[in-house]
Amino acid sequence: LILRMAICETTNSLLPVSDIPWSEIQKWLPNRGWRSLMQRWYIHLLPQLTAYEDKYGVPIEPEVFVRHMLRRLKKSSATNPKALAWAHVNTWWSADMNRRKWRALSSRVPVELMDASFRERVGYWYQALRCREHKKRDKKMLKCALSTVERKAQEQDHEGHHEAVTPLNQG
Repeated sequence: LILRMAICETTNSLLPVSDIPWSEIQKWLPNRGWRSLMQRWYIHLLPQLTAYEDKYGVPIEPEVFVRHMLRRLKKSSATNPKALAWAHVNTWWSADMNRRKWRALSSRVPVELMDASFRERVGYWYQALRCREHKKRDKKMLKCALSTVERKAQEQDHEGHHEAVTPLNQG
């Protein structure tokens, strides 16, 4: 809870997926190292918080974000997933979440593609998930997507429930 508060207050974002100033976050939790805080956020907390809704509050299925990632991978000239800047592939998720999702997809290709290149695997999943057919709908959904956490915060702001929080060592 304190880690999440520190991140929200320091970044002015309820769900930052990159560019978090870990040395500032560490001031809130002085007994923890910045690496352990970073791992806790990216591996344990952030994946649980990344649920998104459309403008009507209807959950957006995770496949929309997977297809978005695949479209970006298909457009890229990358030939090696290890050299890819995963934070820029799908900015709705963290680099680690994008990388993990790709690894899961990449390991679930048909037997005849087990020795296929990165580009061939991207092409397979692009076709299998029908990325082209869903492009227009996905784009509309992503245009007005808001994290569930952000939507709840907006509702509370409208009700007047927002209170400022300060780091532990500042009072």
